[in-house]
Amino acid sequence: ICRSLGVKREMRSTRFLVFQDSPGEGMQADIFKRFYWWEEKCIELVKKKFGVTVVRKSFKQLAERAKNIPDREAAEAEQRWRVKTDGLSERGLYGALKLYLAVKEEVESDPDIRGAGMNCLNESFFSDTTPCLAWNLLFEETGLVWACEGDVMTLLSTYLLHRSLDAPIMMSNIYPFLMGMAALKHER
Repeated sequence: ICRSLGVKREMRSTRFLVFQDSPGEGMQADIFKRFYWWEEKCIELVKKKFGVTVVRKSFKQLAERAKNIPDREAAEAEQRWRVKTDGLSERGLYGALKLYLAVKEEVESDPDIRGAGMNCLNESFFSDTTPCLAWNLLFEETGLVWACEGDVMTLLSTYLLHRSLDAPIMMSNIYPFLMGMAALKHER
């Protein structure tokens, strides 16, 4: 109960960082136009009810910054984390670690950012990787909660549960399978 009350107070200064450029557009617009959490009404209600501010930044610019991070920095991150991979190329691993480093820099620039997400499936053409490893490493390192597709509603739910229960949590992205197998089309 005390943790929950603390979370309620903490939420007044909490910001969620969402990387997206054109929600509802992109590769599979017919599917992605359906998401309530991209509507301004949703963002306004989250702010009014919980005090959480949603900050939007460009996924395209983030992906460009990540690609420009030297391989040396990705190699250092690999040594620090000792990520277990099976059959993943060095290029693939470094791409994921560079995205982690770019998101980490963004998150560290504002101590009130306590959750993040990005429009990774629908705007996947901006990046050469998905953010899954970045989200996992940031959660393990800082407790930053995350949500696929910049899903502010799931982000809010996971934040409330994680911070109130002090228990590990992660989301599962089941909706693409219910909406025309979008994830499988994305992965080819």
